[in-house]
Amino acid sequence: MTEVCFVLAPGQNHFFVEVAEAMRSELEWLGVPAEVSREGFPPPRDGLVYVLVPPHEFAGLAPPGHWPTNGQLRRTLLYCFEQPGTKFFDGDLDLARGAVGAVLDVNELGVEEFRRNGVVAHHAPLGWTRAWTFADPTETGPEGDARHTRDIDILHMGGYSPRRGEVLSAAADRLERRRTALVLGDDSAPNSIAGDNFVIGAEKWDLLARSRVLLNIHSGERPYFEWLRVAQAICNGVFVVSEHSTGTEPLRTGTDFAAGASDELVAVAEAYLDDEERRAAGARAAFERLRDGLPLTASAQLLADVAQEVGARTSTVGAADERVSWPDNVGIRAEVEAATAAASLRNAFPWRTPPPGRDTFARRATARRLTARRDAVYPEFDWWRGWEDLDQIQSPAAVFARPVGLASLGRGSYFTEPYVIRSPDRVHVGHSVKVAERADIGTGDVGQGAIWIGDGCMIGADFHVRCSHPVEIGDRVGISARVAIGDLGAELHPELMRAEDGDLAVRIHAGAIIGIGAILMPGVTIGERAAVGAGSVVVADVPARAVVFGNPARVVGRWDGVTGRWVPGAVASAR
Repeated sequence: MTEVCFVLAPGQNHFFVEVAEAMRSELEWLGVPAEVSREGFPPPRDGLVYVLVPPHEFAGLAPPGHWPTNGQLRRTLLYCFEQPGTKFFDGDLDLARGAVGAVLDVNELGVEEFRRNGVVAHHAPLGWTRAWTFADPTETGPEGDARHTRDIDILHMGGYSPRRGEVLSAAADRLERRRTALVLGDDSAPNSIAGDNFVIGAEKWDLLARSRVLLNIHSGERPYFEWLRVAQAICNGVFVVSEHSTGTEPLRTGTDFAAGASDELVAVAEAYLDDEERRAAGARAAFERLRDGLPLTASAQLLADVAQEVGARTSTVGAADERVSWPDNVGIRAEVEAATAAASLRNAFPWRTPPPGRDTFARRATARRLTARRDAVYPEFDWWRGWEDLDQIQSPAAVFARPVGLASLGRGSYFTEPYVIRSPDRVHVGHSVKVAERADIGTGDVGQGAIWIGDGCMIGADFHVRCSHPVEIGDRVGISARVAIGDLGAELHPELMRAEDGDLAVRIHAGAIIGIGAILMPGVTIGERAAVGAGSVVVADVPARAVVFGNPARVVGRWDGVTGRWVPGAVASAR
């Protein structure tokens, strides 16, 4: 009897985990034993066939001990998802040209490209599955109302690309008038866990269950229909408004989904939002079309048939021979290793969400002015408040510079010459950061020193940081001239150590203001939107929204969130 094992590498993109689990569920419903392995290829046995989802990502992420032997590879199906013309598709193509069992692709464009390159490929599209259905639009409550409250008008979920950024930016004036949720993923490395700009599990399904319209914007110029995103949306009653695409069958344009040019997508979405009966009818029609005309069960049956054929023509004899050596150009190993190293450093600071990866803040900024109406923004999407329109940022003048060798340096950030940066590989600078002249920052030769400067910070002249422990500066922090932060030598003075855990890290939370000439001693935390007065010496934590002043600094006032003013008094009632 044929058995199927989906093999995934540790750290793969979570949406491929979702696909593997859904296919496993459908195979078992068909009576085909199936499993998902994250520990490499199980030992060969009669009837066992393997599936890589997708192959290029496994090749780039799996440790060598997880790689298949040549015999196992001959009993392996490659299940592909990538757009032709990308390096990821090319990686899949390189593997498909080798001695593999068979090739399947979710999109007809991919199948055609494989065949054009002499590789036989089967079309195994994504569709309706119980595993992805958490808000069935055909279900109604006892009084005939929909069971799910859809309080998000427009949802976009997808990896950032310059093209998507341009489309969203051009439509920002319309989007800001609607209850809009943007989840712009950072595709510089696989998204295997939840983050500010990537949702998985219950959070993802809840987001879909609450949304009325999904925008489907192509990442590039090819009219590739993003079936994974679209199918998951339709399974949860979200009406899809997509750019014109190929390979959309069996969905019918104008009935099951709407299509338009990139510059008219939001206008099309608004037409459906303004006619809820029409939108809901389209969402139900699409759901029923997938459920009845494109169930994932059909692709699972195709996969099972192909697996049975591959298993019948290959033998487990010799399947335990030497392991394969992947071609150099199929992996994303160098990029993944670099991203993993950066992530491990970011994760050392659990007090705040790690800054997104390469250029992500700039990517968010392309969707400008989406925060004009705070009442249209839900708290869970607070991470995209405060974006800047980077088109308005002037190019640095001759006295400005972008330091080289930093661990990260965001778009629109610069230092004013002269400046000194010691141990630049431990200095991380966000986007739109302005640092005035004579900055002198760096880490010691020993210890865990690292400096993080968040998005949109303004830092005055003669800024001095010297640390052997982390210094974290949150987003939109204002630091005046002659501010000093340092802990070098603190180990020689035990009284400077924090009693509870000996933590010498300095942390300044988002929106805080540090006055002229202030000194921050080791181990202190400055709360969100707190203010440190000029010349103050901070030796203890400062509560959020507090005003502190003096040597040593003490609380003298608070920020009142209702009146929008600083007022004298304790911080206990601060809002």
